[in-house]
Amino acid sequence: MPLIVNRDKCNGCETCLSSCPFDAIEIKEGKASINEYCNICRACLSACPEGAIIEIKEEGAPISYQPS
Repeated sequence: MPLIVNRDKCNGCETCLSSCPFDAIEIKEGKASINEYCNICRACLSACPEGAIIEIKEEGAPISYQPS
């Protein structure tokens, strides 16, 4: 299931960049963007303080993730 960034929630803090072991996150126009190197390890999901990174189900419906 692919990961995407909700650009409305992303504040550009770059916390996700340091959490990604695959260097799959870039900052574009002040917001995080997940590139083709994403291995769907989900490290960024728990790292994002804004909950801006979400996982998309196969059917296309988003699954929200609430950090603990």
